[in-house]
Amino acid sequence: MSRLGVYWSVWHRRQSDYDYFKALQPSVFKIMDGGDVDYTFAKDNLPNSLVIARDWALSEQHDDLLRDPVGTGQRHAREWNDHQHRLGFDRAKTLILGINEPRVWDAGVPEALRQYTIAMCYEAMKFGLRVGAMQLSVGWPGNSGEGQPPDWSPFYDVDQAILHNGGALITHEYWADQGPAENWGWWGGRTLRCPWQVPIVIGECGVDMFVKDTSGGQQNRGWVGHMPPERYAAELAEYTNRMSADPRFVGCCVFASDYAAQEWYSFDIEPAYAAILAQPISGTPTPPLPVPPLPTTPPVVPPVHGGLVHPLPDSILTQHWGENGGDYARFGIWGHNGTDLGGRPLRTPVRAMSDGVVAYSDFDEGYGYYVRLDHLDGECYSFYAHLDEAGAPIASVLAAGDTLGLLGSSGNSSGPHLHLEIRLQNTDGTYKAGTPMLKGRVDPETWCILHGLKL
Repeated sequence: MSRLGVYWSVWHRRQSDYDYFKALQPSVFKIMDGGDVDYTFAKDNLPNSLVIARDWALSEQHDDLLRDPVGTGQRHAREWNDHQHRLGFDRAKTLILGINEPRVWDAGVPEALRQYTIAMCYEAMKFGLRVGAMQLSVGWPGNSGEGQPPDWSPFYDVDQAILHNGGALITHEYWADQGPAENWGWWGGRTLRCPWQVPIVIGECGVDMFVKDTSGGQQNRGWVGHMPPERYAAELAEYTNRMSADPRFVGCCVFASDYAAQEWYSFDIEPAYAAILAQPISGTPTPPLPVPPLPTTPPVVPPVHGGLVHPLPDSILTQHWGENGGDYARFGIWGHNGTDLGGRPLRTPVRAMSDGVVAYSDFDEGYGYYVRLDHLDGECYSFYAHLDEAGAPIASVLAAGDTLGLLGSSGNSSGPHLHLEIRLQNTDGTYKAGTPMLKGRVDPETWCILHGLKL
């Protein structure tokens, strides 16, 4: 089996493609916009290949990602569940893909992508689906200067979601006409600097002249016209050998076999099929970048002291994080800054989600009666707003599940519900900077999922 994999943009279904796929027996076999016959081919002829499934239309919903990252991630997982019934792929041996090459260089997108990916991973688990996460384009995430490592910190906790889901990290790596060693560690090989202990699949790789010079035009981007098949086969072998030195590396998908659009034909590797099959891929030379060792056991999500319990059991989600931006613009925020839970009678007990100390318990014009709980592990504060009454006095110590107030509709509220917020804190108790909204606020649904609770 070859770690040099396939990216099949299904269009013509050429016999040469089928012959090449069967002869190569790739470790990873990516199908874009395929039908049930294509997934059946993979199942019947490539029994040991990890299949990667891309739906082009779904993968280009970048505006949806930014507008509603959690909702879009959950929806994409559900849509892939529907696709599976139609396509018939093996859930256990397939990675489903979400947004392709998200625009992480734009403001707000890194955090949106983080939330989207975590939400998609956990929602997909409900259906036994595995996720190929991130799909970052060549050169990203960004670094702080020439020779500096890529910065993965904006995507904290994504690795835990990947591990829990059983999926893999997906990135794209391209090089120009001087081979994969040119600018190694930034064009090709940068994924080896990722600190996450997760499986790695390179979802797209090969020659793309645009990484160096865009003046050649769209139709001249790929390898065709820049080198003979034998040289390209040798470059692909060199790249695969370099990546194979990392034990996390599963395989790489060469872009591309076939393609419908004329402007992409310079990438079609059909003229190089024979040369690729004749080119040995052996040996694993050590790359010039350090690779952290794999742990003996997978990391787990750090526990919250005392565990998490649902603050309002049998309630329903009535408003998600980030929704209804127009309604919240007057408050100077881009959307709802918490999660609303409703559907329970007035004065239903509201419970502490985790062990903590009551840091605030009083009335506020906007939040009405609310309680702010300082969790003993110092990770965050949880806020419980619009209560009918706040029954927990300041400085009282609560255990997870203790009643801290009663459900109400006090303050700026349209009806009985609990407004729940999670705010990350520093070790000195101040709110963390750089979160999606002011004062350390993060999405409660995502935060709870990462700590084992589905709201």
